[in-house]
Amino acid sequence: MNTTINKNKEELILKLKQRLEDSWSGASQIIEELEEFQYEAQTNLDNSIKNNIDTPEKEIIKNEKLVDFYDYELADLKYDVEDLQGKICVAIDSLEKKINKEEV
Repeated sequence: MNTTINKNKEELILKLKQRLEDSWSGASQIIEELEEFQYEAQTNLDNSIKNNIDTPEKEIIKNEKLVDFYDYELADLKYDVEDLQGKICVAIDSLEKKINKEEV
């Protein structure tokens, strides 16, 4: 019976670790998406300014607003996600240390 309890405990620990790693990966994906949005918004703005003769003023203003939206709102979100990602790493490390300590 003790073997069954230990096996269940090990399975739960592995599931928890996998969930934490999946969360870390999800945070990485969010960061990548935000960086991609920032790059595209800035590129669109740069191109619309460079080609301002052919670009309607409304389009340039829209592109400026997208860059501002990133700078003033999404950059904060990216920072928060990076912070969360760090906390997830700490949780994974703590879990591994606790597991290794119990195995000794």
